[in-house]
Amino acid sequence: MNLLPPEQKKRLVHVYRERLFVVTAVMVGVAALFSTVVAWISFVSLGIEKDILTKSIASRNEAPSAEEGRIAEKDIIETKEALTLLSSDGDKERVPVVVIEKVFSEQKDIVIEGISYSVSSEGDVSVAVQGIAPSRSALIDFSVRLEHIGFLGTRVPVSSFVEESDIPFSLSMTY
Repeated sequence: MNLLPPEQKKRLVHVYRERLFVVTAVMVGVAALFSTVVAWISFVSLGIEKDILTKSIASRNEAPSAEEGRIAEKDIIETKEALTLLSSDGDKERVPVVVIEKVFSEQKDIVIEGISYSVSSEGDVSVAVQGIAPSRSALIDFSVRLEHIGFLGTRVPVSSFVEESDIPFSLSMTY
């Protein structure tokens, strides 16, 4: 190129610049076309995936799957077994859950660790409550509150009054 006259050099440089501009424009156009195609494919595939998921959710809501049916059936069987355990023999009365709820409704600052009960043939419920009272007065107040809501013969053993705080206790009563 150094051997060429200056006028020819200018023309050659001008031709090279035009070619560079054309090649650059073509490359930018190809890149824009490629990115548009990729974006369009992504958009279309996401739309199709959304439709598939929407149909799947709709069908799942309409008819539960066999697995969900097995889980529900298992829950029903477990609930039925639990209810059978809570009840006495078929001809006797069921254990009154209301009695247990009444004990828990009066607990306030008392921590109840366990409740045991038995139902007599006459239908009386003997209840024993085990737990921890924060103080002697809280234990006495708990016993009095239980008597006020209908429990009879609330007995607190004297041994429960040995401790001054965090008193483990066992109350026996009848409802």
